[in-house]
Amino acid sequence: MDRLLTLICLLCISTASSFAINISKDDVEKELEQLDNEIAKRSVYIKARETRIDSLRNKITENVTGSRLLELTMEIGDLYSSFNNDSAISFYGKGQAKAVEFEDTIKAFRFKVKCASLLPLSGFFNEGVKEYESIGPSNLPDEELELYYNAGRQLYSYIASSFANYPEAHNYWNEKVKLKRDSLLGVLKHGSQSYDLNYSEALIEAGELKKAKVVLVDLLDHT
Repeated sequence: MDRLLTLICLLCISTASSFAINISKDDVEKELEQLDNEIAKRSVYIKARETRIDSLRNKITENVTGSRLLELTMEIGDLYSSFNNDSAISFYGKGQAKAVEFEDTIKAFRFKVKCASLLPLSGFFNEGVKEYESIGPSNLPDEELELYYNAGRQLYSYIASSFANYPEAHNYWNEKVKLKRDSLLGVLKHGSQSYDLNYSEALIEAGELKKAKVVLVDLLDHT
């Protein structure tokens, strides 16, 4: 939902700047109302996640090992990733080490790629890029490619946004974002929420604002 609302805001800004299409007052008010609701709910979301995290951590004992330990660690990392980046990185790192120890290559990949995608948010740009680019997609089963390409899109997007005031660097990293997004669109199911989010983002960047509006409004109506 956060990304959907962000894209709708971007669409409104792009439209106001270019005067390419008209977005009604009702559209804008609906989007702003949704945004206000999400902001108001944030503390509730975080509290619910913290409660769930405490429950999961209590389940991790010396008797828990193997795939169950990896599942618990992954879920904790995923929960932290939405509001506590450093803790998410820590759990993903621990999970990767355990997955390697258990010789679970798929879980090791998932922990590694998720960790890499978050490292720029904690200032570790080079480390994130190095970790991510050490993973070869040709070695991954098809069902893992969505995670791989989405993590790359996210990683490079974080870096590109940090160079907003430096056009040359921003464009360099944004081209990488586009490449990963294009690859992601190639493996996503057409019509899925993930596909439409990435497709609408690409349309906005290409200046296809009318098409982007249709996709995003439909997504908002079904979310």
